[in-house]
Amino acid sequence: MRVGTPGWDPDLVRSTSEHLERQAHIAGKNLHNHQIAEIMADRKGELWFGSQRKLDELVENLRVAEAGGNKHKIHMAERALAEYQHQMLHSSGSDGFQVKQKDGTYKTFKGLGKGNRYRDVGADVNSLSQPEPRYDGWVRL
Repeated sequence: MRVGTPGWDPDLVRSTSEHLERQAHIAGKNLHNHQIAEIMADRKGELWFGSQRKLDELVENLRVAEAGGNKHKIHMAERALAEYQHQMLHSSGSDGFQVKQKDGTYKTFKGLGKGNRYRDVGADVNSLSQPEPRYDGWVRL
């Protein structure tokens, strides 16, 4: 057929595929947009700066696992605690956080305070998926 004929697209499969891909992206974005907004807002500050309550829960989980004697559960509890302590070390503010030692005493670690930096990077990444308004030269009144 002649190029430019109305209603005819020689690359029908490609254009249909691109349309469906765009629609899937929009649907996924709409589905998860409120969750992303809640994460970025984080009113309690626990996500970006850590939570002493969660740290205490992980210490308690390790104590329960050690009391049970199951090596796999102990390993998993130690791993979860070590991961969260590492996150808290890098994210928590200058006030620090307390870690319960095996003898029952608490040791205070001073965090590196990178929580705001991580939040800013997350906001930058999120802004890449937001459409920017385009100026097409026409002014609509």
